[in-house]
Amino acid sequence: MCHLLFFCGALKDAGASQVTAVTPYLCYERKDRKVEFQDSTITRHVARLMESCGIDRVAPDMGGIKRAEQFRQALAQLLARPVAMAMVEKHRQHTQLSGECLVGNVAGSTVVLFDDIISTGQTLLRAAQACHGAGASRILAAAAHGLFTTAGALFESGMFERILVADSITPFRLPAACRAQLDIFDTSALVAQRLMP
Repeated sequence: MCHLLFFCGALKDAGASQVTAVTPYLCYERKDRKVEFQDSTITRHVARLMESCGIDRVAPDMGGIKRAEQFRQALAQLLARPVAMAMVEKHRQHTQLSGECLVGNVAGSTVVLFDDIISTGQTLLRAAQACHGAGASRILAAAAHGLFTTAGALFESGMFERILVADSITPFRLPAACRAQLDIFDTSALVAQRLMP
């Protein structure tokens, strides 16, 4: 993080008129709201640091529902047929995760569970269990970032046919047996395309 800030500051010092930081994964992005009294919203402070070093733009987090809807629309266009959307509620209090209510019909369907980050995998696992209980025929998962801090249960559950993540983080924490179920997507062309004027 400090290297990024120093580098961007040096670019501004050298006369760059605009600096855009491409941060496919920024570990501080997960702390964007207060969970407990006197909690710090670290994301806000990191944004201030970036601004003070001359960074003009950082790719924003648009929210899970919006990302899922964009994914649904792109998939429907690619398949040239309608694609339905469902969602599973999630509530996080401190380190506890709750919420099992599935909104939408997934019976007999191939389900693609879409999330931003896989850390322990509990969010995806709970969603997969809800979809499986509602009669989904196949369950796949896609996430932007695969941290896989303690995600063994995700792979051992037998719920997922395949799991796709971007190449923003090397899955070094995963045992080789789990990696056989994992697909890693190379994002370099997509990032380059977004940066072109």
